[in-house]
Amino acid sequence: MIILFTPLALGSWWGLIPAGVITIFVILRLLDEEKVLLKELHGYDVYCQKTRFHLVPFIW
Repeated sequence: MIILFTPLALGSWWGLIPAGVITIFVILRLLDEEKVLLKELHGYDVYCQKTRFHLVPFIW
């Protein structure tokens, strides 16, 4: 979230373009990491069942 709001705080509308791209890549990396953890880390599936929100409370 800080990546997206920093350009706004600085008044740079052009800064939203790279911030959006960076955010998309971070989300894609997180999704890929989640797949790897589910496949290779013993007990991670049980953790996922117990913990609904992993990154942002009440959202994701």
